[in-house]
Amino acid sequence: MGRISYPLYLFHEPCSWAIHLALGKKPQSIADCLLVAALAAPLSILVAALLNRFVGDPLVRRGRRIVKREAPQTVCKVALKCK
Repeated sequence: MGRISYPLYLFHEPCSWAIHLALGKKPQSIADCLLVAALAAPLSILVAALLNRFVGDPLVRRGRRIVKREAPQTVCKVALKCK
């Protein structure tokens, strides 16, 4: 759950609004609110997991490759105080 916590934070509200729009009405009772929550929670988790898998993880891997490739040059420049 920790890996998807930030995407979950970002997308729980849009998923809730999407459920509201799909139902076509504003919740009028506690039962309606519970229905929206019951539908929005798994949808939000699914969206967050997919975003993490197809956006977050590839960007982290790319960033690690860039840092790994450029790190020796940076260390050399700092150690030798070169420009």
